[in-house]
Amino acid sequence: MRNILLGIMILFVFVSCKQATDAPVVDTKETTTIQTASLGSAFSIANEQVYQTDGTKFTQSFQINAYVHDISIATGNISNGVLTISIPTPPEATLISQLNNDSTKFVFSPNDVKTGDCELRFISNGSTYILRKGDYSSTYNIFLNEVGFFYTNKECTETGTYKTTTTLQSGLPLNSTYEAKVHSLTGWNKCNLIIDFKINTTNAVSSVLMTTESNSSINKWYLTKK
Repeated sequence: MRNILLGIMILFVFVSCKQATDAPVVDTKETTTIQTASLGSAFSIANEQVYQTDGTKFTQSFQINAYVHDISIATGNISNGVLTISIPTPPEATLISQLNNDSTKFVFSPNDVKTGDCELRFISNGSTYILRKGDYSSTYNIFLNEVGFFYTNKECTETGTYKTTTTLQSGLPLNSTYEAKVHSLTGWNKCNLIIDFKINTTNAVSSVLMTTESNSSINKWYLTKK
């Protein structure tokens, strides 16, 4: 997966770092065996309440589309704030081969697997809105974890660890660690991305762990503006 989701989540860490120097510490339990939850060749999201990032229920109605790499594969609805959509098998043309994919930081095996992330979105008054499932902190304006849905055209593993060092706009250095140990089955899979970060007066440290969905009771659908 999921360089798109990882990039989005780290962007939110950047925003939080700029807003406060005493952001929360999120504890992440050690995981020895990590495997995505297989959803089969198609799956449905039915009667799920959508929330705004301030925690209030979204109550409007819109037609939404499911995209894989910016190609629409399905249409659903938010009816009075309640989400319902069926996600089919994506066309082969929407998937990207990981063979010689320079943007992939983790290691896929086999490396010729083709993958695609699912994104739910709609346009209103010229603005694009994205539906994201996770645990959102309205206090710090970040997702503390986020559920991702992705398709693979064959059974595969995605593993590895890599580190980056960047500088926040505040001037603080940010040392980040990314880790994945995922076994995906052919079809749609679900995984959970968890951020663990600490900030002090001299530096910031963050980690992003790709694991299975956990604490499902706190994961909700949120409406975010692109």
